[in-house]
Amino acid sequence: MIASLGDDKAHFVAECADVLFHLLVLVAAKDAHLHEVYAELVRRRGRSGLDEKASRKA
Repeated sequence: MIASLGDDKAHFVAECADVLFHLLVLVAAKDAHLHEVYAELVRRRGRSGLDEKASRKA
């Protein structure tokens, strides 16, 4: 996010709210639920991003 490069915290917070809003709309549009997203985050806890990505099937 470009807003993270500056020092304007209010602008950064507003941009974060926009990202979260659009993500929540997409989750709902795909008939997914936040508890499923949270479960996936829990599953990944303690793993590096590279290890997690390597474990995915092509």
